[in-house]
Amino acid sequence: MWNFLLNGKRLGVAGLILAIGFLGSEIFSGVYAQEEDDSNQGEEEAAEPFVPPTYGYKQLTFHDGPHCDTEPCVSPDGTTVGFVRNLLEERGCMICTVPSEGGEVVSLVDLKRGQALGLSWSPDGQHLFFGYARRGKNGKVTDIRQILAKAGEKPEGYQGRSAPPVGRHPSVSKDGKLAYVHRNNVVVEMGGEDQVYLTRSGYQEYPEWSSDGKWLVYHSSPGLAMQDSFKEDATIVRLEITKGTEEEGWCSHPRFSPDAKDLVCVGLRGQQYDVWVMPREDIDPYPVTQDAFMELGADWLQNRTIVFSSNRSGDFDLWLAIEGFEEEAPAEEGDDLEAQEEEGSDQMDSEEVEEPVSETPNSEE
Repeated sequence: MWNFLLNGKRLGVAGLILAIGFLGSEIFSGVYAQEEDDSNQGEEEAAEPFVPPTYGYKQLTFHDGPHCDTEPCVSPDGTTVGFVRNLLEERGCMICTVPSEGGEVVSLVDLKRGQALGLSWSPDGQHLFFGYARRGKNGKVTDIRQILAKAGEKPEGYQGRSAPPVGRHPSVSKDGKLAYVHRNNVVVEMGGEDQVYLTRSGYQEYPEWSSDGKWLVYHSSPGLAMQDSFKEDATIVRLEITKGTEEEGWCSHPRFSPDAKDLVCVGLRGQQYDVWVMPREDIDPYPVTQDAFMELGADWLQNRTIVFSSNRSGDFDLWLAIEGFEEEAPAEEGDDLEAQEEEGSDQMDSEEVEEPVSETPNSEE
């Protein structure tokens, strides 16, 4: 289950344990009591146990040659997936898009001398924001850039500023607030260049706004942290995967579902990185993938389908996890030959065999 810690004053000051509920559009706003009144326990009917959905997987991106497709990021209208493609035999990377239903991959820009760290769409779906890491005159430089979501454009400075914000892993809210990571801490720009540091210590990455712009979730090692305001006395909700072992729960790359009620993330359980869903109310987190492959990031489509990066095809490609989807089982070696033999046998049985007719001599002369 989720472990919720309330920080009374600052991040890192543990408070009491909460369970957070979703009430209408006010997500995570209802605080559930830890202990129910004994007098009401007999009156309430037992809720049916939650059964996690089953998923099938369908490959979304393909490429010949060694490559790594990561950082999937779904556009606000759900029709397009932005991602980062690294060609492992070349320097740099490309920022690309692909239709969410499958189709041609479009390269927006080729960063021959740098890397893209994190992707986020603008609220109108016209731009992609990314952290641009590269070598500068005085060493490594990472700042926030934006690019029009069509081919042939060059990276621009962020919102026409003379100098882009220094950081990585950007996320832009519906009302234009920018969150990003600077020196492992989460920074929010409320408008213009006014900055608020949400954290001052530890290791943070991948901030993400909810669709209504009220909540910000981010990785705060080892789990996730989420808050609804940007003051020093803000409520910090801690989210971790309880594993029932002595190992710490770890999860990162969080993304809100389109209705802002659930989270999807990459979680570490044992030695395996899988995609996990942290559902609403008091339901336990459950895995979307649970196999020997490795996942690097995930996001939601509008229909509860999840797009994620995985090496299940050999290289890292983008895949879709679809509820109730049944994959075609791969044919095992020898199956084709047996099928051909059976088909040939059936054809022989169905054919009519004509017996030769011998002519009898006429007895009459």
